[in-house]
Amino acid sequence: MKCLGFILTLFFHFNILFSQSVELPQVGVLDFEPRGIPTSLSQRFTEDFRNELEKANLAQVIDRGTLLSTLEDRGYERTNCTTDHCEALIGKLLDVKFIISGSIEYSDSVYVIDMNMVSVNTGSIEKSKTMVVGNNQNLKDDSETLAWNAFDLKSPQQIAAIEERERIARIASREEVVPVEIKAQFKWPSALRSTLVPGWGQLYSDHRRLGWSLMGSELALGGLALIFYKSYEYQLKDLDLYNRMYASTTDQNKVKEFREIILKAEKDHIRHIDNFTYTLFAMGSIWALNIVHAVIVDLDREVSKMPQLDIVYNKSTNQPQLSLSIALD
Repeated sequence: MKCLGFILTLFFHFNILFSQSVELPQVGVLDFEPRGIPTSLSQRFTEDFRNELEKANLAQVIDRGTLLSTLEDRGYERTNCTTDHCEALIGKLLDVKFIISGSIEYSDSVYVIDMNMVSVNTGSIEKSKTMVVGNNQNLKDDSETLAWNAFDLKSPQQIAAIEERERIARIASREEVVPVEIKAQFKWPSALRSTLVPGWGQLYSDHRRLGWSLMGSELALGGLALIFYKSYEYQLKDLDLYNRMYASTTDQNKVKEFREIILKAEKDHIRHIDNFTYTLFAMGSIWALNIVHAVIVDLDREVSKMPQLDIVYNKSTNQPQLSLSIALD
């Protein structure tokens, strides 16, 4: 029983350091409304949108068959359910967090795609996105992009395009080489700070919640350790007093009474010093875990600065070539 509090404390901080739980939201996707385009085209776009949400683990999607059967059983028709409130009611029937709907309109030789994400709890639009597409050949890619953008994320196609632009910009900048003075930086800033003060390294590396948690835990355990030590000192003084009284008394009744008091005082004395020892051990364990986490953060930062090899296209020679990039910061 003496070690139970210590074990629970270690388990709590171990979970803070090394565990994370992510729960995907459940969504229902209504068929996008076709405006000036064939219904089959909007249905295919909607299905590609659903598939990307599931494939990329962005959300848990109710399949189209379940959604349509629920609408039919409750007497809802998609064409008559166009308000946010009506879509929120459908979401409650499906027991989902969000309902996604939208429209695809063909006008002036472009496709305008509107998407609304309605919160079932509030009955109002949580997010709204609009895309303009030049031709229907790219609608599949655009459905995948819209799925990522619905959750404020960039799609793989967008990331690839950004990286391509950055590579081209880097190639163009090589024509003018500017000398840069590289200053050596200390490689273990977080670890040093966490060694001096638990949680300081986490605050330095932007793990603020964890940093404050570690600092608070060490302060709380330090306070407990001080309380246990003071209780130990008081008990030691009482034990010394009882021993002197026991040694000086000649009354047999008093002798028996003092013996019981001394035995109880000795047990309390041992209990306080044990609690003090366990608390110090818990503080040391949390301090060690805090240093390990800071070292991992510093190592991850160093790995990200290692040289990277890329295959790029050189416009001046019209040929692919290897590119070596080194972080200077």
